[in-house]
Formats: sequence, C-alpha cells, structure tokens
Amino acid sequence: MALFNPDNTHANRPNPIFTRSGNEIPQLSLAELEEARKDQRDVRAQTARLIREMPPRKQASLAVRSVSQHLYNCVGMIFAQRRTWLEIKDILWILREDGYSKIDLAQLTTGDVALYMLNGAPAHIGLVMQVHRSQGTIVNVRMLSKWGRFGEIEHAVHDVPEYCGILDSYWSERVA
Repeated sequence: MALFNPDNTHANRPNPIFTRSGNEIPQLSLAELEEARKDQRDVRAQTARLIREMPPRKQASLAVRSVSQHLYNCVGMIFAQRRTWLEIKDILWILREDGYSKIDLAQLTTGDVALYMLNGAPAHIGLVMQVHRSQGTIVNVRMLSKWGRFGEIEHAVHDVPEYCGILDSYWSERVA
C-alpha cells in the first residue's frame, strides 16, 4: 500500500513533514516504511505480550489506548499526528526547532512532553496527559506514549519498557 502523495514529487519517500521553524524532518524512505510494515500484522497480540512481560508493579499502571496497523512511533505520534515514523535520534533537534524548552517538574502541565534517555542517548518521548498534585506537590504524572511498533499506552511516567530508557527531562512549548 503506497502512501498518498498528491503531487508525486517525493516518489521514494513519504510526504515531507516540517518543524515549526520550517526545516524538513528526516523520515524513513517509503521502501523502509513498507519493509517495516511487514512486522505490523499482529500489533495487538505483540502489545499484549510486551505488557505481560513487564514487572507486575508496572503493569498495574498501564492501559492500552489504541492499536494501529499503521507504522508510527512515539516521535511520529506527537510531532506528526500519527502519520509516520520519525527517528528518536532527531528529537532534541525537533524540540529546539519547534520552540520547546526544558522545564522543571514544578512547571509541568498537561500537553508537555517527557524525554527518556538510554545510555546517554534519546530513547523515547511521551505526552503528559495528567499531572496530579497534592498540597502543591506533584504525586503522579500520567503519560500517553507509543512504544515503538507496539500500541499507544497510557501509563505512569516511570512505567515504560526498559528499551525506552529512564525519564531524563520534561519539555514544554509554552511561552513564558
């Protein structure tokens, strides 16, 4: 199945996606996307298996929000409206290009994003869905994220698979 491209000017790659500042975000080629889609046939079962393999303490906070045969990842979910796979290695550049800045936990609110690192490199990003405060202190943060080829999962901020890394920082596009 080929991706829709009305002007057919990018025959070997998906329609371009741009940052807020106007620079094109690198994407996989159409051939790479088509090859990767072959592993997407049973995403629902793969997602269920991934969750079963997680520690019971983490499983308790997880809720599958959606499962799609369409291939996109955490970066594509947030910055390309679930339209494509964008490489996590480009996330710091995308955040800067889109006007995001690092924020403190005390500034966190719905709509901000959390960046996860693994071995010193970006590994995952998630969308802040809820921030629970008690007496002015944040006690729980709920996220929505896409775990690679698996489904979209609602989860507590620290409850991600090991390959997603550990929480490193929060980012916001809000103007001070």
